[in-house]
Amino acid sequence: MNKMLNRMAFWGIMLRFRFLVRVRGYVRRFENYLTKELRVANGDRLICERRHAWEQVKWSNEQRKEFDKFWMDNYGRKISPSWHRYYERFSGVFDVRYMPSNVFTPELLQVINNYDLASFCAAKTNLSILFDDRSEDRCVPKHYGYKIWNYYYDSERNIVSKQELAERLADVGECVFKKANDKQGHGFHFFNFQGGKDTLTGQSPLEAIELAQGDFVFQERVRQHSAYAHLSPKSLNTIRLITYICENKVYHVPMLIRFGIGNSDVDNFHAGGVAVGVSDDGFLNQTGWRTVSPAHFEPCTLNPNTGEELGKYQLPYVDRILDFAYKNHGRLPGIGMISWDLVVTEKGKPMIIELNVAEQSIKFPQFVQGVPLFGDNTVKMLSLKKLYSK
Repeated sequence: MNKMLNRMAFWGIMLRFRFLVRVRGYVRRFENYLTKELRVANGDRLICERRHAWEQVKWSNEQRKEFDKFWMDNYGRKISPSWHRYYERFSGVFDVRYMPSNVFTPELLQVINNYDLASFCAAKTNLSILFDDRSEDRCVPKHYGYKIWNYYYDSERNIVSKQELAERLADVGECVFKKANDKQGHGFHFFNFQGGKDTLTGQSPLEAIELAQGDFVFQERVRQHSAYAHLSPKSLNTIRLITYICENKVYHVPMLIRFGIGNSDVDNFHAGGVAVGVSDDGFLNQTGWRTVSPAHFEPCTLNPNTGEELGKYQLPYVDRILDFAYKNHGRLPGIGMISWDLVVTEKGKPMIIELNVAEQSIKFPQFVQGVPLFGDNTVKMLSLKKLYSK
């Protein structure tokens, strides 16, 4: 009798376990579906906010037929031409291969990058783990201390208390505070800790730590090369370079540089800066784009800070930037596409300021440079959708 009861209890537990595993599978599928639909809806929202721009672009019947045929042949269905007309509004170039955000983010990015790994790689607190910051030849800013989850770490990754971290920060001098997952120039502050006080605000390191919410990092303040500082001396001017893997080979999207205007210490395009395309030999495009509002941009052919023609300026060490990104793409496992935010230091060495892998903006490279995101590889990259749908 006892054996029979034990067997019944055992099989009851097993059936309950199998039932919960199956339910968990359904829940995950539903979560994935909701995530995808939210990303589609967000893409639709963004393009609706930009209606004033793309409605100005009119297509002929031949252009619309060419567009519909390309996407039917390579994507399996027709899509809205709104994003394509939006890119054409700025670039002046009609191209059916432009990549719309509401196709890329919910469909392709989920195949290109492993989401769990991407979330880890994107956190600013993890840069020093992916790329060692303790050597003189480092390619990331030195980390003075950081918080991950409920734990504090010093520059040597030793586990310390909140008070001990504050003591280690007391005399680090100039540094940058960054929240781990904030974007678009938000969640960062400059400090200059001398003798246990910030010379700018009088705040102590402990007060700065206690006011912070969530994960964060204190990094060295990077000094950029004079040729890059020339564009805007107040801001740290970064190169946005996207690399991606196609058929086991690394490619790159035409790059751009962002820089601030006036006394702004932020280069971010969303924060009112300028974005201008950069050729592989370092020359800036003749026309850049200046942010007027989140959905409004105006062209500029002169640097607002210097009055110089953009198209006549050449940045040095662009070859080093490309070589660096190509060589280090494989350092991020399971990541097929990386948006690098890079700065060139005073010594002419590329340094990573930030990595964007979990979420990536594909709008600016396309309308700033006027070329499709994946160029001649567009059809090959669209074919990845078949993997996602399996």
